[in-house]
Amino acid sequence: MSVYIAPVALKTARSRPKISRYVRRAHDICVMLRTRQLQRADTCAVYALKARLNRKFKDKF
Repeated sequence: MSVYIAPVALKTARSRPKISRYVRRAHDICVMLRTRQLQRADTCAVYALKARLNRKFKDKF
């Protein structure tokens, strides 16, 4: 599910520079997911980031 963070976030990144750090991290995670380089700890990080993004930017996306 977290693969879908980046495309949505990248659209709004230009108008909201404050979230670009989260966008970059989400993009890195998407690349890792595509190349299947994830360890179990990284998978936990994905879900933690997704939860943080949902809490922080729920009203903006």
